[in-house]
Amino acid sequence: MTAFGRKQLLDWMYAQRLIEVATQSGRSAKQERASVVWLHRTDLGINSEISRHHMATWIWKDHPISLRVAVVAMSFLFLLGTMAQLLNWYEYPGSWVEPLLAFLFAVASYGMLRMASWARWVTVVFLWVLIFLVVGIINPYLAGDWMSAGIKPPSVATLLAYIIPAEAAIIWVLHILGKYKRRFE
Repeated sequence: MTAFGRKQLLDWMYAQRLIEVATQSGRSAKQERASVVWLHRTDLGINSEISRHHMATWIWKDHPISLRVAVVAMSFLFLLGTMAQLLNWYEYPGSWVEPLLAFLFAVASYGMLRMASWARWVTVVFLWVLIFLVVGIINPYLAGDWMSAGIKPPSVATLLAYIIPAEAAIIWVLHILGKYKRRFE
């Protein structure tokens, strides 16, 4: 059965149940409409369009596990960014940049949990910037700065041990966000 045919069948079942309840109570179908919404959900086992749309926008229903993990991980990363910006503002008050960035990170976190398409785009851009920032750790200029400050720079193996898992996780999240981009509304 197509989705259109299923919706027509569900609407017909809902209308029949509405008429049945209205007839039993002696009230009109219009008066019963508000009180029958719970019957529409419970007795028939059917979700209303509003409820179905609301649940589809949150990540906990009808989405693959990999997408859920990626969305929660990015939302958590954005929340960490929010906390870092607020802590930085607490340490050095007087700047307006940190509260603004904290607000933007918090909005991006909420957008990812709501599976908004704009939040997906913000996340994709953020991750591509993060890829190049993480790779930027491996450069001779940074090692020179560390040596001039009297700090022994870490070995290449140590840097790669830190970078490879982070880069793999970023690329995996980018892959998942690209694979399931139609699920974002």
